[in-house]
Amino acid sequence: MNIHKMKVALGLFIFSFLITPATGEAYFTTAQSATKITENTTLFTVTYRFGFLNRELYMPIITERGLKADATKFSVGYELITATDKIVSIGSTTALVLTNDKDIQIKNNRYYLPEGKSAEFTFVAFVTTPADETTNASLLVSHLPFIMVDKGQEIPARLNPSEMLYYRTPEVAI
Repeated sequence: MNIHKMKVALGLFIFSFLITPATGEAYFTTAQSATKITENTTLFTVTYRFGFLNRELYMPIITERGLKADATKFSVGYELITATDKIVSIGSTTALVLTNDKDIQIKNNRYYLPEGKSAEFTFVAFVTTPADETTNASLLVSHLPFIMVDKGQEIPARLNPSEMLYYRTPEVAI
């Protein structure tokens, strides 16, 4: 009889552990990539998932190179960095955040997600470098703001620098 109760308790524990991330507040990165497209063009992507059980959510679409973690702009900031975390300033970039999630709407130039839903977003950046300037670099998302809406009130927030360390692509020759 005690073994049966232990099995039931263990089953309930495992079940609650598995559903908790889907029903609570969650944000995490799911994939990062760096792909050489041509000799001078590289594609970087960082995919992440956001969602809140009891809050609506706004996420930025616009990006800005060089935006630091403590910025107040509602744009995703990013840097190209070396393995030793030195900022790389060569090249030109074009970037934005994409999603094809069915629950997402665009409101006021921002992605809007209703409460109780989660969605996947992909930061996409193309980097073009001059033929005579090359280096090895990865892309780091340095600023990721979001706005939670609780009972009609907007609450601005952002990931902290220690969380942003996971939003880094592999290094590639650019």
